[in-house]
Amino acid sequence: LSSIFTMTTTHRTLILSRLVVGDEIDLPSDKTLRHPPKKPDGNGRYDTVTGLTSGSKVYIVYENGRAYPEYLVTYTSTTQE
Repeated sequence: LSSIFTMTTTHRTLILSRLVVGDEIDLPSDKTLRHPPKKPDGNGRYDTVTGLTSGSKVYIVYENGRAYPEYLVTYTSTTQE
């Protein structure tokens, strides 16, 4: 009796960014949200929307100048099947 194991290698990329959050609001997942909601006082909109996506905390910004990709990390992950 013999067992044959295969190894699967996956290449992954992670972008680490700096983010100017500004005024934020935590909301449940909403795929229809195209702009941040208006502030309750009627004075503009929130800068950032935060929430959970697949169990991870995410920050969604609506202005390109608020996020700066600082590091690009590439790595491989090997699993035995």
